[in-house]
Amino acid sequence: KQIIFISSGAVYGRGPLYEEERFGKVSLPIDERTLTAPRGLYAVYKSTIEHTTVVFKTVHGIKPSTSLRPGSGAGLGQLLGYRCYDDDGVLTGEIKRLLKGEKVVLKLAPEITLVDGRDLGIACDLVINKGLHEGAEIFDWYIAVNTPISAQEFAGIVKEVFGEVPLEIESVNPGRLSSNRMLMELGYKPRGSAATLRDHLNDLAGKLGVR
Repeated sequence: KQIIFISSGAVYGRGPLYEEERFGKVSLPIDERTLTAPRGLYAVYKSTIEHTTVVFKTVHGIKPSTSLRPGSGAGLGQLLGYRCYDDDGVLTGEIKRLLKGEKVVLKLAPEITLVDGRDLGIACDLVINKGLHEGAEIFDWYIAVNTPISAQEFAGIVKEVFGEVPLEIESVNPGRLSSNRMLMELGYKPRGSAATLRDHLNDLAGKLGVR
């Protein structure tokens, strides 16, 4: 038996750059050993279920169990995806405005990490295979992130999918820099943020009837 809980990078709060009183002098990027600092009920809920998973793992001997923390954000702050019944999802409103010819300014960090359900599916398959079938040691939680892209690459992929839309990028400081070193050591091979963004925008184009 195995429990895999999809948690959130929100368990780190705003991250060490902004919460030194909680984290102290922490070297970036953060990883699975970095202290958590959940802010808000959503983050507290995710953190609570993470620790409940560890309790089940310890008390009931379900050793392959773990939690996956998607590491996305850098201005977007969300896992890419849609509700199952409409096109509501990350960037939908902005893309609709761009298609109307309105200028949109996105505030993004110089490097952007993007994760969606496909990436989490790859991570889940890996943990299941390694934990259940190969008997590998599975840690209590893993950060699941992608290789980053630059803000310029981000804008280029938007224009690749939707044409020469009036998109501008405003640079901001990164909130959280995350490392997926432990998941990589387990054998995780990320698709890359460019592939994740391109898939997400192509899905959105289909939902909006652009292609």
